[in-house]
Amino acid sequence: MISYLHGRGPMLGMFDEQRVGKLLVALMKDNPAIILLDKAKKPAISMLAGKDRGSLFGIWDSQGKPQALMGLINDMPMLYLYQKYQTGMLFRTTSEGKPGLALLDNGAIVWSAAGGAAPTAPDASGLEDIMREVMR
Repeated sequence: MISYLHGRGPMLGMFDEQRVGKLLVALMKDNPAIILLDKAKKPAISMLAGKDRGSLFGIWDSQGKPQALMGLINDMPMLYLYQKYQTGMLFRTTSEGKPGLALLDNGAIVWSAAGGAAPTAPDASGLEDIMREVMR
């Protein structure tokens, strides 16, 4: 299926014999997204990019929530593994260009090994907005 909605952009969807969506490729307001869906029509693997935000490769749990993110946020590389939002392990290059490793609990750093300032939890809300828009 190919569609275009004014204000959203073009989208290509691929479906199986039971008309269950398996793959979405979209340009949402010039932000590219590629999403592989599981049998419950929830995201399983995604590649998202947000203008002036960065690009992320995401792995989603069975409830449709991201659990692992790897990519660039504000042009700085990062790897983020978490169980709930802003709680988990973050490896990220700091704004000073130094590597940083942190364990986070609800966005608060509980442990860090950083070359300079400790990294903070990435704000992926803009990229999550893209995902919500694509899945709508």
